[in-house]
Amino acid sequence: MRISTGQPYRRPKDAPPMTLDDMRESLTNSGAGLIEWAAKVQGADTVEIDWDGTLRQAPKSILLTQAINHATEHRARS
Repeated sequence: MRISTGQPYRRPKDAPPMTLDDMRESLTNSGAGLIEWAAKVQGADTVEIDWDGTLRQAPKSILLTQAINHATEHRARS
């Protein structure tokens, strides 16, 4: 998970398209991983990320906040 390692997940280019079951499993696993990770994050924890070609230390709390806000936007009504 990028939120814990700083590295984005990239599916292999030659991987077959995901089925609905594959997507459901991926979402279930990533959701469970985020919940497990969120309980462990401390305010001073950082992760190194590549920000437009520049390596930077980003607070894990910022990444957690972004993940929560992103999920909230998906549930918002228009």
